[in-house]
Amino acid sequence: MPENRPSPGQATVLRFEKIYGETFYRLEIFVRSFIKREEGVHDILQETYIRLWANLDKLSDDEALLPLLRTYATNLMINALRKSAKEQQRARLFYERQELPLSPDDALDYKQTLEAYAQAVETLPGKRKEIYRLVEDEGLSYKETAERMNLSPHAIRYHLVEARRLLARELSVDKLALAVLIAEIYRAS
Repeated sequence: MPENRPSPGQATVLRFEKIYGETFYRLEIFVRSFIKREEGVHDILQETYIRLWANLDKLSDDEALLPLLRTYATNLMINALRKSAKEQQRARLFYERQELPLSPDDALDYKQTLEAYAQAVETLPGKRKEIYRLVEDEGLSYKETAERMNLSPHAIRYHLVEARRLLARELSVDKLALAVLIAEIYRAS
């Protein structure tokens, strides 16, 4: 009597479904702690699992995949923030070229956001604050920062994720995105 073993393709689908079922809820909570818009949460989760699917044949320890999925999601969230910051920068440059002055309310909001951001960055622990400033304010790469700080790029990534997590708690997502945008603008000029 022939065994009812799944084909290799079916086995991959079953494995993926099992991983998805075991990790989705915790990963969704993780993403929602940083992304507030429902559409943004959905996009990050979808792209995270697409990356998992693309790399599934290279992965062996299914029990330890949640940290990898969190890394995928974190990188996607950072990329989304950078993309948003660049879009906001383009919009700001467009409006500046239109020579529209900022309203007093907008100017005050801008100033308050910068002050809140600076205060939030000051609350970061010493090494984490230094790493955050090197990457976000000075625009150094992880590798350059790692060399300067005499740490591994992995340690730099860890400190940045933790710094961003702390800043996200201190500032609203909109204010954090605006602060990152402002840092990008000053770095570009």
